[in-house]
Amino acid sequence: MTTKLDHLLQIRVDAITTATANPTLVTEDSTFQQALAVARDRVSTTGKTHAQAIKAVVLDKGENAAAIARADAAVLTCIDEHKVLGEIIEFLLIPRRQKDKENLPKGELEKRTHFVASQFGMAPSVLRGLGRGNLLLRMRSVFETLMASSFIADKTSLQMFKEGIDELEEALTHLSNEALDDVPLYAALLETREHTAQIYSAYRHVVQGFLGFSSNVYTVDDFVLHEVTKSQPQKAEEVRQALAQDPASNLTTGLNPVTLD
Repeated sequence: MTTKLDHLLQIRVDAITTATANPTLVTEDSTFQQALAVARDRVSTTGKTHAQAIKAVVLDKGENAAAIARADAAVLTCIDEHKVLGEIIEFLLIPRRQKDKENLPKGELEKRTHFVASQFGMAPSVLRGLGRGNLLLRMRSVFETLMASSFIADKTSLQMFKEGIDELEEALTHLSNEALDDVPLYAALLETREHTAQIYSAYRHVVQGFLGFSSNVYTVDDFVLHEVTKSQPQKAEEVRQALAQDPASNLTTGLNPVTLD
C-alpha cells in the first residue's frame, strides 16, 4: 500500500530539488556548486523512481477493485442461476396435484423431494455466506450431480447454470492473479521508498553543509521553504506542513506509516 510516508517523501524531494535548482543560491563556491548539481540529479532520479513505484501500486489497487467487483457480480449471477434452475427442476419433478403425487411409484416422491432439497435446498443468503471459493466448489458439485442424474433428461437446461459457474471460476482466477501481481509491486515500493529516503536525507545534510560553509543563516528546511515560496507559492503551505509534520530522521526509519485512502 502507499502511505503517508510516501506522500511526505515525494513532497520533500520535490521541494528540495526545486529549492536547489540554482546552486549559486546555496553556495558561491564553484566546486561546491558542481558537487551540489551532481547530488541534486541523484535525488531527482531516485525520487522519480519512487514516484513510478507509487503509481504502479495505485494503478494496481484500481485493477484489484475491478477484479473484486467482477468476482462479486459473478457470485450473485451464479447464485441467481442456481435458484432459477432449482425452481424449474422442482416444477418438473414434484407434482403439484395430490392425485399426481399418489400416481407416482412408491418411494418416488420421496426420492425426488430429497434430490431437489439436496441440490437446491440452501438459501441464497447461506450460499453467499460460504465465500467465493467454497461457493464455486458447491456449484461445481451441484452441476456434476445434475449432469449424472437420471432425473434431468434434458441436459441442455443446465447451460445457463454452467455459464454462471464458468464465469465465477474465471473471475476468481483473475482475482487470484491480481493478488499475486501485488507482491512484486509492493516489494518495489518498499525498496524505492527506503532508497529515496536515504538519498534525500544525505542530500539534505549536503545542502545544510554547503549553507554553513557559505555562512548562510538559513537552516536547510528554512532555505527550502523560502525558495519554494518564491518560485512555487501555491505549494508553499503543503511544503511547510510536510517539513514540520515529521522529523527528517523518520523518513529513513519508516516508523508508523499511515495508509492514505
